[in-house]
Amino acid sequence: MKKSIYTLFLMIAGSTIITTDCFAQANTTLSNLISPTAVNQHLLSDIDNTKDLGSSTKSWKDIYLDGFLYLDGSKFISNYGGVNNVFIGNQAGNSSTTGAENTMLGSNAGFSLSSGYDNTFIGSFTGYLNSSGHDNTFIGKNAGNKNTSGNYNTFLGSAAGYYNTIGYNNTSVGHNALQDNTSGANNTATGYNALAGNTSGDFNAAFGNTALLWNSTGVQNSACGAEALYFNTTGSYNSAFGNGSLWHNTTGGYNSACGEDALFNNTTGEKNTAIGNQAGLANTTADYGTFVGFDAGGSNSTGSQNTYLGYSAEGSSGTYTNVVGIGYQITNTASNQARIGNSSTTSIGGYASWSNISDGRFKKNVKEEVAGLAFINKLRPVTYTLDIHATDEFIGKEFSDDNMTDASRRISELAKTEKEKIIYSGFIAQEVETAAKEIGYDFSGVDAPKNEKDLYGLRYAEFVVPLVKAVQELNEINNVQMSKLENVKIENEKLRAEISEHQKQIDELKKMMLDLASTQNTSSQIILSEEKTTASVSLEGTWLEQNIPNPFNGATIIRCFINETFSSAQLIITSASGITLKKTDLYNAGINEITVDANSISAGIYNYSLIIDGKIIDTKQMILTK
Repeated sequence: MKKSIYTLFLMIAGSTIITTDCFAQANTTLSNLISPTAVNQHLLSDIDNTKDLGSSTKSWKDIYLDGFLYLDGSKFISNYGGVNNVFIGNQAGNSSTTGAENTMLGSNAGFSLSSGYDNTFIGSFTGYLNSSGHDNTFIGKNAGNKNTSGNYNTFLGSAAGYYNTIGYNNTSVGHNALQDNTSGANNTATGYNALAGNTSGDFNAAFGNTALLWNSTGVQNSACGAEALYFNTTGSYNSAFGNGSLWHNTTGGYNSACGEDALFNNTTGEKNTAIGNQAGLANTTADYGTFVGFDAGGSNSTGSQNTYLGYSAEGSSGTYTNVVGIGYQITNTASNQARIGNSSTTSIGGYASWSNISDGRFKKNVKEEVAGLAFINKLRPVTYTLDIHATDEFIGKEFSDDNMTDASRRISELAKTEKEKIIYSGFIAQEVETAAKEIGYDFSGVDAPKNEKDLYGLRYAEFVVPLVKAVQELNEINNVQMSKLENVKIENEKLRAEISEHQKQIDELKKMMLDLASTQNTSSQIILSEEKTTASVSLEGTWLEQNIPNPFNGATIIRCFINETFSSAQLIITSASGITLKKTDLYNAGINEITVDANSISAGIYNYSLIIDGKIIDTKQMILTK
């Protein structure tokens, strides 16, 4: 040993040595020990005394011991079996046999050491039961106390790794850190009670006060933050970063939580990811959830396969499944629902249209049961404004405002107020639903509420399908009408030809009548009216005009003139076969107008005649089309 070290030992030992009553071969002051002198007796003091062994100016050079150094009756420095060992403390390294390169400092430190090597134990009862364990470092009272054959462990702190027996490659720093570990390996615990309850769990890392406190057999967990993964017992492959993150987790596995109290209430839920303070806060048994943002998915408890992205993005219920909610304070109101943007959002878009899968290879039960005009004609297009405050209150979203600052609350309120001023065009979902039901049409464009907190919605893109059907129906009707019109045109051409032929006959009859009148020199002279372009026949100023319009399909007007000397006058309409269909009495002299309604007769060619005082003054033809 170095001179200074042995001087210290001699100063301590001096309390038990007296120079006045010694049984040795030296004078009473040992002043003659200038050169090596044999002392063949025990150097014992006769009484307790205050004499020093050496002084600050006169010291002993070297002390050679073959045994132990006792302090106040207790073995203080010892070197049992083995080589290059240093044992300092009452019964430190007490059982060493073949151990080497060990350093034990403290009462009962390494007490049971036998063949262990390269160990450093500092503190009373550190590594107390260690026998063959090697390459361990235990610092702190009772650190690694129960270790027997565990290797490559580092326990720093009172009772750190206390129950470790065969566990290896463990590192714990802090009071009671990894306290209950027995066979667990490759664990790292830093902080008061970190991983204190671990027994056989492997590859766990805990950083923070009571992080992974109750983990027993869970493996490959990482906890960083005070009380992170606090109650975890057998859950494995979890990562928790932030105070209280995954606090209640017991057996849930493959969860990742980053943020204070993230996934705080999760117990058995698995494969969840939460990023942000209080993200997934209420999640208990739900699986496959992704929550990103402060309080994202904060209300989700048992609903699985949900994704919430944004501050306080969540559902109006904690049991919804297969939900996507993206946006600040977005609220989903049913399972199997995706929402983008909150109630204040006024525009959603991009550079491409939304595409729905529409692959005929995978469509089944294909039918053409789409309503067209019958459905479209029942719809009522309207304009409207939306009461955002009422919808938020209906779905229970107002409570989220408790987490907002005054500035954020004012901004949110302004956005809602501005959106309530926008005039929209559309339909009323309930009216569309009623219209579809009235005609037995199962219309997928209506998104009906799934629960008492859900809202009606419309998928406007799906209105294209019945609109296409309506256009097809209109086109079919138009084709039929066009076909009928073509037939009418053909029929009209035939009628015009017949009229032309009949007119020729009439003209010939008129000519014959004129010829006959001129030869008989009657007082009732028949004269062709040169003033009428319709070639009307006049009898003493009486005439009959061609009906206008002709042909006709609604109504037509017949004009005639009657002189004042008549007694009776009638306008008679007859069929082509001569059957009288209508007779109208005329009572006034002068010009008369008679309206013929197409609804009173059917389509065809008709003759009409003006009869005065029993004589036919003139006859013309009219054509009715329908």
